[in-house]
Amino acid sequence: MPNYDKKTMHKLVIINKLGSKVQAILCKDPAKTFSAPIGSVVTFKGSMIVNPNFGKAKALCDWYRAEGSKITFKSISSSNNTGSSMTCSLQLMTVAQVSAILNGATDMVALFTVQGKVSNIYSASLVYTSCSDNNCGGIVSQVVASNEWICKTCKRKWPNPKYVYNFLFDISDSASQTRLQCLGKIGDLLLGTAASEMAEFQHCDNMEFGEKIAAAKNKAYVFKCKTGSDTFLGITRVIISVLDIHKVV
Repeated sequence: MPNYDKKTMHKLVIINKLGSKVQAILCKDPAKTFSAPIGSVVTFKGSMIVNPNFGKAKALCDWYRAEGSKITFKSISSSNNTGSSMTCSLQLMTVAQVSAILNGATDMVALFTVQGKVSNIYSASLVYTSCSDNNCGGIVSQVVASNEWICKTCKRKWPNPKYVYNFLFDISDSASQTRLQCLGKIGDLLLGTAASEMAEFQHCDNMEFGEKIAAAKNKAYVFKCKTGSDTFLGITRVIISVLDIHKVV
């Protein structure tokens, strides 16, 4: 972050009813004009609005006065080493709301965040074998006769495949449970182990594999998700994939 004069910088601590808090920094003109007492409601959607005039904002303000000011909140920290941050303007949904999207009971939301604990990991199919060319990413299958791996997309052959995470897992809160899809590097963050190592554990060391799966459960995150769909045999289903995770500590 650039170095700004402290007179033109405000550090805000923003909380929500789920018991989480995150720090936001205002710089330059927004910092100069910002003025709001503790307990104010702020919204971020293109620009920041303090104490917006709608029902949910008033209810949130009443909640803070009655309960929120007495709660100890947990910081949301990024589990991603790239330094990326969760987009504040994304809608924070409950697990029940996400479940309703997944089941087709409500309209799809393209991008959103949801907080929950990892309650189950479907580990029977945890990784797939991918083309070693990162620009391809196709699925490879083993040619037994030559002990090589051939890509179904680019038709190139490789001595070994690249293992990539692709699995489903459940998250839950105190009221509901839903299912998300984990792809690629998000699996590294959730399981704390590279996909190639987990594939080896699954085939050669069931005890270590089971311990890794168990260790990944019951940890709370804020998940940044996108909603998509997939059609198979004429049946379309909703898929919610995780784009980023931030650990709740």
